[in-house]
Amino acid sequence: MKRKQRLSVVAGLLGVLIVSGAAVGQEMSAEQIAMFDKYAMPGEGHKLMEPMIGTWEETVVMWFAPEAPPVTMEASMTAEWILGGRWLRSEHRGSMMGQPFHGIGLDGYDNYREEYVSIWMDNMSTASMVSRGIHDPATNSVTMTATADDFMAGRDDVPVRSVTHWTEPDTVVFEMYSVAEDGTEYQSMELTGRRVTPADGTE
Repeated sequence: MKRKQRLSVVAGLLGVLIVSGAAVGQEMSAEQIAMFDKYAMPGEGHKLMEPMIGTWEETVVMWFAPEAPPVTMEASMTAEWILGGRWLRSEHRGSMMGQPFHGIGLDGYDNYREEYVSIWMDNMSTASMVSRGIHDPATNSVTMTATADDFMAGRDDVPVRSVTHWTEPDTVVFEMYSVAEDGTEYQSMELTGRRVTPADGTE
């Protein structure tokens, strides 16, 4: 690793040093540097997200209750790497029920826990949702779980499950499942994304 890259890793892991009780300014051993490299640098887990880079058109279908009629939204999404390829930042814009919709997602891979992490926030709520999950090579899909508050019904920590899978190189399908008040799971959203601009920026 180049000296500049190594200094960046050390600086970025200052918090880890403090938590672990290591003395700030103490010279690290070769074993410690190797451990930092393993857990701090983007790796194989991050490569799975590479196909998401670019510009996409999205069709979103939502169900707010098991028997509710679907609500459809057309949206656009752009995705790019941030923080040296450690996180994928996606920005989604559309119109929902006559109101402008704006959502931001941060997706990454936790090398230490060996799991994917997703953080979602949008202008329809002051809350955020943090999901964690794993990749299934057999189906080329990522299944994640989280909890979310249903503030309209006054329900806290409602279980949420999502599945992301690639049906074609330039098509991705994101499905979300929620738990109704009677405890049964139902599909609450399906997003189909179609790439407009490839990762290399060409049309």
